[in-house]
Amino acid sequence: MSMPFNLLYSLDAESAQQHIYRGYELLTQGKPEEAIEEFKIVIKLDSGNPDGYAGVGDSYFAMAEFKQAIEYYKKALERAPKSAVLYRNLGMAYSYEGDNETAVQMWERASKIDPKMTLLHYNIGYYYYLKEEYKKAISEFYKEIEINPTDAPSYFYLARSYAALNDETNTLKYFDEYLKYETDEVRLKENKEKIELIKKILEEAKKRKAEEKKSKVEKSEKSEKDK
Repeated sequence: MSMPFNLLYSLDAESAQQHIYRGYELLTQGKPEEAIEEFKIVIKLDSGNPDGYAGVGDSYFAMAEFKQAIEYYKKALERAPKSAVLYRNLGMAYSYEGDNETAVQMWERASKIDPKMTLLHYNIGYYYYLKEEYKKAISEFYKEIEINPTDAPSYFYLARSYAALNDETNTLKYFDEYLKYETDEVRLKENKEKIELIKKILEEAKKRKAEEKKSKVEKSEKSEKDK
């Protein structure tokens, strides 16, 4: 007598779940090639399960094989089109492949699905920062800080965006916030040097502006006297 189909499906699903756990266990142990084999068993057992494809994608990502990661994340999304995590990971893979425009599109989709997911707005903001679109960058960094008020990198690049716009007040304000929340000692040391340099540049620009204003006033007064 053959086993009922529903029971067979149930056993396959249970077995697939075990292979998913095993795959991620191997991945955390730094064995992505072995993890891929586990996840591919999941795909064979249950081709409609997005976790098998996502696991292969995560494994290729860990191996820095981003084209393959993209391929499998896309397959996972075909089976789970409302997964913010998959869109976020797909965006990261595109970013590492150098396709930042597509990466931003993926992160924006993820944000629409899960508006509270961290790092999405930081990533988008950093993209705009590198493009020197500072107002757009500022908007994204504010959104990230609203979700995660202690995110030091967002404060750092928010300050740098304001510095690029010569807004001394907000530059200093958000550098202070950065210094308050940064926990990485190495990064803190490096960025403190950058902050001091930026402060010096802003101060010199402020002095130069004051001197130009003074010079204009003096020229105007001289012109009036000459009349």
